[in-house]
Amino acid sequence: MTHSNLRPPVLPPDSHFPTPRPFAWAAMAGCAFFIFCVVFLTLTQADYDSRTQLMSELALGRGGLLMLFAFLALALATGMLALALRYAGTKAGTVPVLFLAATAFAAAGIFPLGSATTPHIVSIGTAFIASGLAMYLLPGSLILFSGRRWRLLSWGCAATMALAVALGLSLLPAGLAQRLAALALLIWIVGSGWRLSRD
Repeated sequence: MTHSNLRPPVLPPDSHFPTPRPFAWAAMAGCAFFIFCVVFLTLTQADYDSRTQLMSELALGRGGLLMLFAFLALALATGMLALALRYAGTKAGTVPVLFLAATAFAAAGIFPLGSATTPHIVSIGTAFIASGLAMYLLPGSLILFSGRRWRLLSWGCAATMALAVALGLSLLPAGLAQRLAALALLIWIVGSGWRLSRD
């Protein structure tokens, strides 16, 4: 046996990276828990009007502490999607922006409306802006999302989110507008997570 036969095999450069699948599933699970929290609080707070009141206002009513976990779940969803994209080989740009969104969603939960209104509003705004930017960047950052269907998912959700925010300033009640924006974000996270989980 020669000395060269004793050398360890050469592994591919990224072979030590985890698969994106568990992170993608965790992102989808985070979205599901966020939806559960919001629906549960909406149904149990009799005086809450989902048409005119923001989701953040659920923290002010009965069982409002659950909104902390709702925002942390949304932070988990965006953070896990960022990791899934990172391990799928996404180019620089999208991943850091998603991590910023995750941090901002967590901050929105830690600083609730009422006791820390200004930090909460800034955090929510930062989270949605960062998420919208990630939606825009993703199709050009990873070949898995470069097809027409996935461009439509990313850019369509980004446009819907921006339109919802704009309509909330004038034509739509604030609660409905925010829910439309959140729905666009959740659809994008779940759709992207599903694509990554099937790769």
